[in-house]
Amino acid sequence: MLRLPRRFWSWPALAGMILTVLMQPGHAATTIADPATFLHQTESLSTRDHPRFVQRLAQIQQEASRLTPDERWYLRYLDAWETMFEGHYTQSEAQLRDV
Repeated sequence: MLRLPRRFWSWPALAGMILTVLMQPGHAATTIADPATFLHQTESLSTRDHPRFVQRLAQIQQEASRLTPDERWYLRYLDAWETMFEGHYTQSEAQLRDV
Protein backbone atom coordinates (compact mmCIF):
# COMPACT_ATOMS: atom_id res chain seq x y z
CA MET A 1 0.00 0.00 0.00
CA LEU A 2 1.30 3.43 -0.96
CA ARG A 3 1.52 5.80 1.98
CA LEU A 4 1.73 9.49 1.15
CA PRO A 5 3.30 11.96 3.56
CA ARG A 6 0.66 13.82 5.56
CA ARG A 7 1.26 17.09 3.65
CA PHE A 8 -0.04 15.44 0.45
CA TRP A 9 -3.30 14.12 1.89
CA SER A 10 -5.35 17.16 0.99
CA TRP A 11 -4.34 17.34 -2.70
CA PRO A 12 -6.42 14.36 -3.90
CA ALA A 13 -9.42 15.69 -1.97
CA LEU A 14 -8.98 19.16 -3.44
CA ALA A 15 -8.64 17.75 -6.96
CA GLY A 16 -11.79 15.69 -6.44
CA MET A 17 -13.75 18.72 -5.26
CA ILE A 18 -12.62 20.79 -8.23
CA LEU A 19 -13.61 18.05 -10.66
CA THR A 20 -16.97 17.68 -8.94
CA VAL A 21 -17.68 21.39 -9.32
CA LEU A 22 -16.52 21.49 -12.93
CA MET A 23 -18.70 18.53 -13.83
CA GLN A 24 -21.87 20.30 -12.65
CA PRO A 25 -24.25 21.30 -15.47
CA GLY A 26 -23.94 25.01 -14.66
CA HIS A 27 -20.18 24.90 -15.22
CA ALA A 28 -20.23 23.33 -18.66
CA ALA A 29 -18.78 25.27 -21.55
CA THR A 30 -21.45 27.66 -22.76
CA THR A 31 -21.90 29.65 -25.91
CA ILE A 32 -21.81 33.41 -25.51
CA ALA A 33 -25.30 34.62 -26.40
CA ASP A 34 -24.36 38.21 -27.34
CA PRO A 35 -20.67 38.45 -28.29
CA ALA A 36 -20.77 42.24 -28.89
CA THR A 37 -22.05 42.91 -25.38
CA PHE A 38 -19.63 40.33 -23.96
CA LEU A 39 -16.70 42.09 -25.65
CA HIS A 40 -17.81 45.50 -24.39
CA GLN A 41 -18.19 44.18 -20.84
CA THR A 42 -14.80 42.48 -21.12
CA GLU A 43 -13.15 45.74 -22.15
CA SER A 44 -14.65 47.48 -19.12
CA LEU A 45 -12.81 44.99 -16.90
CA SER A 46 -9.37 45.57 -18.43
CA THR A 47 -8.10 47.80 -15.62
CA ARG A 48 -10.77 47.24 -12.99
CA ASP A 49 -10.49 43.42 -12.76
CA HIS A 50 -7.61 42.33 -14.94
CA PRO A 51 -7.65 38.60 -14.04
CA ARG A 52 -11.31 38.42 -15.03
CA PHE A 53 -10.54 40.38 -18.21
CA VAL A 54 -7.95 37.75 -19.18
CA GLN A 55 -10.34 34.90 -18.34
CA ARG A 56 -13.07 36.43 -20.52
CA LEU A 57 -10.64 36.99 -23.39
CA ALA A 58 -9.75 33.30 -23.27
CA GLN A 59 -13.43 32.41 -23.18
CA ILE A 60 -14.34 34.42 -26.26
CA GLN A 61 -11.22 33.27 -28.12
CA GLN A 62 -12.81 29.81 -28.12
CA GLU A 63 -15.75 31.23 -30.07
CA ALA A 64 -13.83 33.52 -32.42
CA SER A 65 -14.87 31.56 -35.51
CA ARG A 66 -18.54 32.48 -35.02
CA LEU A 67 -17.95 36.22 -34.42
CA THR A 68 -18.91 38.82 -37.00
CA PRO A 69 -16.06 40.66 -38.75
CA ASP A 70 -16.59 43.72 -36.51
CA GLU A 71 -16.53 41.56 -33.39
CA ARG A 72 -13.32 39.90 -34.56
CA TRP A 73 -11.70 43.34 -34.97
CA TYR A 74 -12.86 44.28 -31.47
CA LEU A 75 -11.36 41.03 -30.14
CA ARG A 76 -8.09 41.77 -31.95
CA TYR A 77 -8.03 45.22 -30.33
CA LEU A 78 -8.53 43.69 -26.88
CA ASP A 79 -5.80 41.13 -27.59
CA ALA A 80 -3.45 43.97 -28.58
CA TRP A 81 -4.35 45.84 -25.39
CA GLU A 82 -3.51 42.74 -23.34
CA THR A 83 -0.20 42.33 -25.18
CA MET A 84 0.66 45.94 -24.28
CA PHE A 85 -0.43 45.41 -20.66
CA GLU A 86 1.96 42.44 -20.47
CA GLY A 87 4.80 44.77 -21.51
CA HIS A 88 5.30 43.59 -25.09
CA TYR A 89 5.15 47.09 -26.51
CA THR A 90 6.67 46.49 -29.94
CA GLN A 91 4.38 43.56 -30.60
CA SER A 92 1.31 45.42 -29.33
CA GLU A 93 2.15 48.45 -31.46
CA ALA A 94 2.12 46.26 -34.57
CA GLN A 95 -1.17 44.67 -33.50
CA LEU A 96 -2.77 48.05 -32.80
CA ARG A 97 -1.65 49.48 -36.14
CA ASP A 98 -3.24 46.48 -37.83
CA VAL A 99 -6.50 47.13 -36.03
